[in-house]
Amino acid sequence: NVRELGALLAGALAAIEGVVEVRGRGLMLGVGLDDRIDARRLALDLLDDGLVVNVPEPGTIRLLPPLILGPPEAEEAIGLMSQAIGRLSAD
Repeated sequence: NVRELGALLAGALAAIEGVVEVRGRGLMLGVGLDDRIDARRLALDLLDDGLVVNVPEPGTIRLLPPLILGPPEAEEAIGLMSQAIGRLSAD
């Protein structure tokens, strides 16, 4: 389940405009962002939306969801990230 859901998350995140790379294994994913997107601001915006991510280095956010994550929660996270990245890209 972790491998399948991780692949789903990685593929969907890679398709978001503003994401330049997705790396990791299983559900532990690093998301490299376009230079115009501030990773710290994105993390704060996502926290306001109810999604917890961290910023291990400038230009990268990391997802570490619990292993009990299911497809509905993964899809919600993808939607929240897409919206937040879209808002920051428009600024």
